Amino acid sequence: MAAKTTLNAKNLETLGAERLAVLVMDVVEGDAARKRRARAALLEAAGGSALAAAVSKRLVTLRRSKSRVGYRKRRAFMDDLDHHRTMIVTVAEDAPAEALDLAWRFMALAGPVHARTDDSAGAVAELFAQACRDLGVIAAKAKPSPETLAEQVFDALTDANRYGEFDGLVEASSPALGPDGLAHLRDLLRGGRARATRRAGAAIHLALLQIADELGDVDGYIAEHTPDLRAQPPIAARIAERLVGADRAAEALKFLDAAEPSRSSGRREWARVRLLALEALGRDKEAQTLRRDAFERDLDADMLRAYLSRLPDFEDIEAEEEALDRVVTRPDFHRALEFLIGWPDLRRAAALVLDRRDVLDGSLYGILGPAADALERTAPLAATLLLRAMIEDTLRGIKASRYANAARNLHTCEALAGAVESWEEIAPHDRFVQYLRVKYAPRKRFWKMLREDDRAW
Repeated sequence: MAAKTTLNAKNLETLGAERLAVLVMDVVEGDAARKRRARAALLEAAGGSALAAAVSKRLVTLRRSKSRVGYRKRRAFMDDLDHHRTMIVTVAEDAPAEALDLAWRFMALAGPVHARTDDSAGAVAELFAQACRDLGVIAAKAKPSPETLAEQVFDALTDANRYGEFDGLVEASSPALGPDGLAHLRDLLRGGRARATRRAGAAIHLALLQIADELGDVDGYIAEHTPDLRAQPPIAARIAERLVGADRAAEALKFLDAAEPSRSSGRREWARVRLLALEALGRDKEAQTLRRDAFERDLDADMLRAYLSRLPDFEDIEAEEEALDRVVTRPDFHRALEFLIGWPDLRRAAALVLDRRDVLDGSLYGILGPAADALERTAPLAATLLLRAMIEDTLRGIKASRYANAARNLHTCEALAGAVESWEEIAPHDRFVQYLRVKYAPRKRFWKMLREDDRAW
């Protein structure tokens, strides 16, 4: 009996159409948003043209509205916008040409909507990004002439796009534009660049890069970057990757050689693309050297795995042991610990913590926390030292927002104490707690929180 009275769609169907209609009218009475949705369902059943007319009318109203959308009304407003976006997609099933016109008009709301709404969470931007993708799909169904669509895209990129709502338009509309439309759009953008504003110029640059990728025009992609830009490792890597894809690996290496990174920024991507080029040219020995050097320099686990996987059987085991032994001797203790935990090699990680506990930085919660979790079962003493470092950092710095974490960590230390076989010269748990109570007695909020946490444990 209970299952039949549960409020769900299947059970509601048993009420019959007449009774459901009465219930719907009761629900939508006095709620404008719900009324619009109920009416939209009726229009959808009536066909694409009727639905298109209703959407068109609503777009006019939205375009004319100037009032600020406050916090209380924002969600309902966004739901209404998204509902009409999906209605346009529905219209496209029966009337793609009408839907395409509506999609353009919907996109024209981006500026006014941004002006009326706080978009600190990015919801408005994402909604119009989706609408832009919808436009591309609808255009493929509507099949406008490539030249006409190219001109519309050009106008959108150069005259609108104040909030970046059209940044993805070239990619979205590429299937509908086809090679001819993309070429026409490229010519329009190049011609309009000289008189473009700074904002429009940036949009043109991005669009020309996208067109080059869509057309497989590597030289066009390269031409969009000045020599200074090509000397930047991230951009050189992007260019080189496209050259490798076009069977021009030797040229790719020249770009990479001219932009070898001097710092860690961009070095990982640069090395990844360089490996693609070396492998494409059959220069396997150089590729292995690059993998080994990248691991040694940056403790790049992926590079070490790739290096080891290409070694002959049995040689890889010895090489791995030697590599991990070198990790332990690295001057950057925390980076070495993070690497060993991630590899994973918990034995070496625990030994590293015990040998170099004097350099533990308890403020590095993102490294010490996961390491303590990983070592709890196999190395409780090492895990305890990591937890203690985080506890002391919290109390020393009076980081009240982390008191609850510190209290939980201290309880974890207590739980681990029974598993520690030998404390050696390290203070046992009860002495550590006594030390904390003396040194950090003024942290009354922490001690109160710890007492409350005691009851929970």
